[in-house]
Amino acid sequence: MHIGMMNNPQNSLTEEIQFLIEQKFDFIDFTMEPPQGIIDIQDARNLKTILSDNGKYAIGHTAYYLPIDSPFKSLQRAVADIICRQLDVFCELEVRKVTLHAGFSYPHRMFPFQRKLELWDNALKTITQEADSRHITLLLENVMNTKDSIKILKALFRKYKQLEFLLDVGHANLHVPSNTVSEHLRHFKQRLKHVHLSDNFGRNDDLHLPLGAGGIPWKHILQQLKKTGYDNTFTLEVFSRERQYLLLSREYLRMIWSSV
Repeated sequence: MHIGMMNNPQNSLTEEIQFLIEQKFDFIDFTMEPPQGIIDIQDARNLKTILSDNGKYAIGHTAYYLPIDSPFKSLQRAVADIICRQLDVFCELEVRKVTLHAGFSYPHRMFPFQRKLELWDNALKTITQEADSRHITLLLENVMNTKDSIKILKALFRKYKQLEFLLDVGHANLHVPSNTVSEHLRHFKQRLKHVHLSDNFGRNDDLHLPLGAGGIPWKHILQQLKKTGYDNTFTLEVFSRERQYLLLSREYLRMIWSSV
């Protein structure tokens, strides 16, 4: 098990990396988004040196609000261009896994399943080719629980064999009567390559609370994950102003993982 933290893009990236090193996290889940998470190639070279000198590494994360599957072709092309330029930076950082968010950038009820799939397919044709050329694996992250979300993921994984799955446990708890981790694992455990952890109270709000501060049944969830044989990378997406809650979440995770 490797446990990492995600940089809060509202904070100085330098300070986030310093905290990561001081607190002995294994890696940074580097979300490259404004206001303070955008870097260029030279910045990436400097960051790679700092990470490697301290025995750390990075996983890549694109902004969740990029409209990858926009029905406006010009906007879809612009987003693909942004992501491809970020892939250059991630490549310089020697990142091997980069996240894309498999949500819908439009009112999902207005589009039939086949059209949603077509939009995602159009977007991924370019992005997957660019990722492959850089030896980067793209991870599709579950975002919404809709009647089409799992169907879309299944169809994309069938077509794009190089895509892998990122399970966000917090997202699996939203817009549903009960957490959908078991359903996602049933369909995608063979593609599972990364996990995001944060807590919430269900309903509609992705609160990114410390583990145990919300309503997610962590012992049950982690037990399901462990039964799949997964023991790879976990990112704590905990953005409390008091950083002690992030550290407590790490200890809580380790305690439960060792007991299930």
